Amino acid sequence: MASSVYATGVDEHVKEFISTLDKAMVKRIVNLSTAALLPSTYSQVQKLLLEKGIPLDTREYHCRGQFAFMHRGKPDAEDLKRAEDFAKGIIKG
Repeated sequence: MASSVYATGVDEHVKEFISTLDKAMVKRIVNLSTAALLPSTYSQVQKLLLEKGIPLDTREYHCRGQFAFMHRGKPDAEDLKRAEDFAKGIIKG
């Protein structure tokens, strides 16, 4: 699952998506995130998933995201390649 931060909180679309998950259908979630200021969305996503009884994998991919003048062009092609490599590593186990 990919998430982003707006005003230091997980995006409302992500919260809505999590609210629709059925723990009987989801074994585990892996977090991928972007944020201009926060180093991760892991703890916020974990809290939402714990409320649903769904475990969050300890592995995470996070990169900077653009906000106004900060981190212009982020995520960039290199960030996307690292995210792809991370996802492939998760799939391979």
